[in-house]
Amino acid sequence: MVSSPYLNWPGWHLALTAWRTLDSYFATHGEGQACPSVPLIPQVENGKPRECSNIRSYWEAQVSRHSESPTSAPVPAAEARPPHTPEQRRPGSRLRWLVANFEEVVTALLLAIMLGSIGLSVFCRYVLKMPLSWTEEVVLLCMVWVVFLGASMATKHKEHIIIDIVVSLAPRRLAKGMEVVSLSLIIAVLALLVWQGIRLVEVTQDVETTALGIPTMYIYAAVPVSALLMLIHSSRHLVPLLRHR
Repeated sequence: MVSSPYLNWPGWHLALTAWRTLDSYFATHGEGQACPSVPLIPQVENGKPRECSNIRSYWEAQVSRHSESPTSAPVPAAEARPPHTPEQRRPGSRLRWLVANFEEVVTALLLAIMLGSIGLSVFCRYVLKMPLSWTEEVVLLCMVWVVFLGASMATKHKEHIIIDIVVSLAPRRLAKGMEVVSLSLIIAVLALLVWQGIRLVEVTQDVETTALGIPTMYIYAAVPVSALLMLIHSSRHLVPLLRHR
């Protein structure tokens, strides 16, 4: 017989003793008999005395009660489904959500492509011993777009770093005027950036990358696109300030 220190663990003897006690308890107290000791199931249910306090008897009674209950009519599929919200009922709600979260969706996809390209590059270089030359350019392209789209997201949610000590100390009307002037200057700079970014794209449309062989205009196009998006978001922030002056 194989001896093991785990077989002499006192916990096994306690578990075996507990199992034998429960087995003898169930064998002694049958259906509908009360427990002589502290009941494991409450004696009262919904203000009425329970028929049995035995654990096994209780669950057998529950099963028989459900089996004897009349079968309920099937619920139609239309009623079983949860009610739709007004936004889900409106046609084109998903399209509006995609338009409202355009930067977030594209940035998430670009991050996934960038991480996949890095993982593939590492695997091919160190495992297959076959380095890929185009993954670096894919990562560069995705990183540039992620940075500029991130700037657009920060503009949309007003999360750019600002120094607001002067605005916080100024009177309310003056602070509002300073915010209007600040947004107007930002819109002017962004309009200039859109114009210069388009010119940059036109200049680089004939220059191709080394590995992928695609025009570098796709990399520099992030400048005018992100500047245009930031211009739109800044204009959206400016219009309510002008209306409530």
